[in-house]
Amino acid sequence: MKKLLLLISFVFCTMCINAQSLSFGFDSTMFIPDGPNCLPGVLNASVIVNNFPANSTILSATNIMSICVNIEHSYSGDLGFKLFCPNGQSVVLDGNSHSGGNYLGIPNGNDGTPACDSYTNPPGIGWNYCWSEISPYNFTLNQLSVDTAGVGTTLIGTKRRIDSTNQITHTNYLKPENYLSALVGCPLNGIWSMQITDDYAMDNGYIFGWNVKTSFLYVIPPTPVITLIGDTLFSDAPLGNQWYNLATGAIAGATAVKYLPLQTGDYFTIVSINGQTSDSSNIIHYIHTGIETTTANRFHVKVTPNPFTASTNIKYYLSEPSQVSLIIMDITGKEIQKTVSEKQAKGEQSITFTANSYPSGLYFYKLTINDTITVGKLLLNN
Repeated sequence: MKKLLLLISFVFCTMCINAQSLSFGFDSTMFIPDGPNCLPGVLNASVIVNNFPANSTILSATNIMSICVNIEHSYSGDLGFKLFCPNGQSVVLDGNSHSGGNYLGIPNGNDGTPACDSYTNPPGIGWNYCWSEISPYNFTLNQLSVDTAGVGTTLIGTKRRIDSTNQITHTNYLKPENYLSALVGCPLNGIWSMQITDDYAMDNGYIFGWNVKTSFLYVIPPTPVITLIGDTLFSDAPLGNQWYNLATGAIAGATAVKYLPLQTGDYFTIVSINGQTSDSSNIIHYIHTGIETTTANRFHVKVTPNPFTASTNIKYYLSEPSQVSLIIMDITGKEIQKTVSEKQAKGEQSITFTANSYPSGLYFYKLTINDTITVGKLLLNN
């Protein structure tokens, strides 16, 4: 029976950070077919993983602390190891070198015939062997397969055995044949498979399990703060928003940093990033008045540069002489500067917002042209 081996350890660093080390893998004994004589000549030990937060992916090679197999085999040079992730990406941990007869673990010395029958070839004793780019390592498995000097191998009787990995003392890790960065972008949930190929005859062995140890830092998003500017709700969280109406629940498709309510009600947002969810934001009671608002495109509003340092230009176009008001607000919606309050002529207008005296952060402009309001974000990096 194939089993999912799942080990989770949690370390809570602060109220906002959750560091997780999570291992998953395959925990069953399987006979490794002996070379081309035993079709299909390849063992795929697969497992379904579904214990990570939704949409979690491997972001960097450092997310993979180790990839380990518990195995015995009487000719290590016969073997190749390849790990496949759910979207089909893979990494070669060890290629078939066809040379080097050092043992892996303690294989059974009385293998019988037929060679492809597991009942006549009982298992020996498996040892752990781990590939890693984090822990100290010196050699690939192929290099240790041919070692005769006792560097990474031990002579027991007349046979050399490749030293097993000690995950307590962090010794005898193996160097992967290819970089583990080949797995960057792999989804963590789904079917993972360890493919072991024995493409040379006369020797066999067993796998008793394999596992991948991962390390991730999940940040629990801070509680968002929402503000009402004009008739639009804004969240201070740039990503992961889901807007809610207190009476009806989640609003379908309302996942942007801002939301324009279509009816009177109580509104809030919750932020979710990498499976971690914030507390609910403050609640704002919104009264739908039906006053016309518009997007910035109608007036060809351009803010350059944005983000900005010290100052930025806000340009807009008037199709006719208009009464114009342009105010700058902080993240709470408080007016901090009124830059325009006058009737302006038809054509392009350009206003400079000077922010030398203001701290870095998110600000908003509110442009009112006659009875039409446009609101936009300004990001100051002083």
